[in-house]
Amino acid sequence: TDKPVRLGERVVLSLKPPVGEVHYLWTLSGGGVEEDLYGNFVYYAGETGAQTITIHALSDTGLCYSRSIRIDVGK
Repeated sequence: TDKPVRLGERVVLSLKPPVGEVHYLWTLSGGGVEEDLYGNFVYYAGETGAQTITIHALSDTGLCYSRSIRIDVGK
């Protein structure tokens, strides 16, 4: 994100997944990710400081990719 995220704030993560059925694995240095009622993945800031969010995606066609972002979480 371009601005710091506040502790407890939720941020929608924008994804461009591969075509077909996709399986996701998330790794986070702090906080968590959940899917909302609209199918969006939402990060919730659970710890202050610089956090790294990494997504690993594998499609049913065998395509695989990983991407990481850093988010600064303040109080």
